Order: sequence, then C-alpha cells, then structure tokens
Amino acid sequence: MVAGVLYGLIPWRSSARQRMLACYALLVLGCSTLWAMPNLVSLAIAGLFCGLAIAPTLITGYTLVETLVADGAKTEAFTWLTGAIGLGLALGSTAAGQLIDHSGPSLGFTVALIGSGLGLVALVTMRDLLLSRGPSSRTVAGGAAVSREPAEAARRG
Repeated sequence: MVAGVLYGLIPWRSSARQRMLACYALLVLGCSTLWAMPNLVSLAIAGLFCGLAIAPTLITGYTLVETLVADGAKTEAFTWLTGAIGLGLALGSTAAGQLIDHSGPSLGFTVALIGSGLGLVALVTMRDLLLSRGPSSRTVAGGAAVSREPAEAARRG
C-alpha cells in the first residue's frame, strides 16, 4: 500500500510504457530471491521488497488501459485486465500449491519468478503495442466490431 501511495504522489516524466517495463523488471527482481530464502524472517523481508513492486505495476497497467483504449471500449478493457489478473492469481496459486505439495516451498516460489519473468518477456517483445496510435476507427459494441469510417467519410463530404 505504501508503495502505491508513494508511486501515485510522484509527478512522472517518463511514459507509462517505460514505467511498466521498469515496474515489471523490479517485480522479476523481487521474485528472483524468494525461492532461496533460508528462513521465515528472510522470506518476510524478501517478500516485502517483492511486494513493493506490485502496486506500481498494477497502477501502471490500469494507466496504460486508460490511455490506450478508446472511450467506448474502456469498461470492457478494464474487465479483461481485471479478469486476467484474477485468472493469473488462480493459476499461479494452483501451480505453486502443487509444487509445494510435491517438492517443498522453495520450488513453489519459482512460480512467481517464472510468471513475472514471462510477463516481462511479453512486455519487452510486444512493447510497441503499448504506444497510442491515435483515435481508433473501430469500437466494440455488443461483441462485434463496428466501423466508423463510413460516417466519418460522410461528414467530410
């Protein structure tokens, strides 16, 4: 919570795209040590530092949706993002639980590292999708794409 509040207080000069890559890199870095912690005290400290990256990453993700998605599709986009987060948490918890049951806690913590690492790879390889391309000529309504181009052409005359 503290990281989220502090993140929100900063008047950022970097783009949300750059911040998303940096936040995810910090998340991967934080997750990279969890599996190797020798006791609960060190795990709690490592978990605290890992957790500091979570709120800024979520805030930046929602900021990107706000800036990249056309007004008519924002609610749907936020729903997809929230659903994807929930699905990722459910699948990650299930995988980690199975690994912990079969191999112990250290291996279970690798799920967070693998998941965040894959997320960072996806962000880096598809970072061009995080750029605004101006107003969209298509919106989603009732599950079908509707083109606004004929109406725009008629207005231009």
